[in-house]
Amino acid sequence: MIRCGRGFIKRFEDEPDEFYKRYHKRSNAAIAFSMVKRKFGAFVRSESPAAQVNEVLCKALCHNLCVVLEASYEGLIEDVS
Repeated sequence: MIRCGRGFIKRFEDEPDEFYKRYHKRSNAAIAFSMVKRKFGAFVRSESPAAQVNEVLCKALCHNLCVVLEASYEGLIEDVS
């Protein structure tokens, strides 16, 4: 059984549009993290904190490039050159 806070349920009942707008931001973030983990691995292999941050940022950059290239290839975005 999933327990929800009263504010969570109240927002859903009183303002469903606002609830879904925020909920989908959360679900989109979860999907993006899942895509990065599947594509580049779930572990950070660097040892130092600075290198770990750089590794995660590189994974995010590579993921974004892959998404843009895929959208371009499928014709979802136009070439501006």
